[in-house]
Amino acid sequence: CSTSFHPGCDPPSPILSSSHGNQRESGFLSSLKAQLIRENETQQERSKPEFLRKFDDIEVIEGSAAKFVCTVSGNPDPDIVWLVDGEPIKESRRFRMAYTEDNQCTLLIMDASEADEAEYTCKASNSMGESQHAAELIVITPGA
Repeated sequence: CSTSFHPGCDPPSPILSSSHGNQRESGFLSSLKAQLIRENETQQERSKPEFLRKFDDIEVIEGSAAKFVCTVSGNPDPDIVWLVDGEPIKESRRFRMAYTEDNQCTLLIMDASEADEAEYTCKASNSMGESQHAAELIVITPGA
């Protein structure tokens, strides 16, 4: 019952014997198995963005800086867009955005004024979906 099929014997298996008598998988099957494992792991890990740490409403004194910080997870890594009252924010001297490798997203508003009072949203999206979180910026004018 070694290499050819005989009645009453099991059909040949994809297991080969080495010269030491140990069994090992054929190279093709080993490669196929590794590929299937990788694909399965990738499928399992895919997820829509999720906010692990959210930000709250912020009150700042006019002329000071306001900082919104959140942490977002997702696979593939999400694309992040900051919005003010639903409109995308363009990075500038006053509006700074940062993204770290540990998925922390920061919006820094320099020299806040009453005109900056609004709802600020962090929108995270990837091929699996989209999530967003929003909070208000309240600017306090001294003596008002």
